[in-house]
Amino acid sequence: MFYQSLWGYRVQFEFPIVKLLDYEAQWADLEASRNPFAIVTMAHLKTKTTRKDFQSRKD
Repeated sequence: MFYQSLWGYRVQFEFPIVKLLDYEAQWADLEASRNPFAIVTMAHLKTKTTRKDFQSRKD
């Protein structure tokens, strides 16, 4: 949570937290999604599965 206050007014932001590894089982849904964060999530999951396999990571 982040908040800023000034002169008696307060603005507060709450950011949801997700574990990207939980989306591994939803790969097909990520591929079909139009949400740009789906691509970012897929890229992150691929980097996890190709951690020491540099050729696969390059491909």
